[in-house]
Amino acid sequence: MRRLVIAALATFAVPGVVYAHQPDGVLATPPAVRAAQSLTISDLHVERRAGGGRVRGSVAVGPAGAALEVVIRRGARRAGHGTLTASAGARTSFSVGLTQSSRARLQRTGHLYLRVAVTASGPGAQVSTSTSARVTR
Repeated sequence: MRRLVIAALATFAVPGVVYAHQPDGVLATPPAVRAAQSLTISDLHVERRAGGGRVRGSVAVGPAGAALEVVIRRGARRAGHGTLTASAGARTSFSVGLTQSSRARLQRTGHLYLRVAVTASGPGAQVSTSTSARVTR
């Protein structure tokens, strides 16, 4: 009987330990949910000139230290890709090189229609944003 009571009390005590040391474990928010709410990404800006075959831009990401992945697509093809870490400042800049076929097309036509997608990953969370851009050489 004594073991049964201890086991029952232990099952009620676990949520308080798992969910952020709240005395009332039932109403506490799980750490993964709080991390998803605190990770933000906004204000993606892409420069309209792709000099040297590189697409440059900046994005506002919080908090600092989040992992960023930048993927550039031209139609269904991937035209460039890069990873970096969000800086402690207000904005994080990126510079991603274009693939050889995209650079050749940019040189030949003078412009490219691209889709730039930025994904930020933190502990237990992932958010993304994207924009379309027409870049010239």
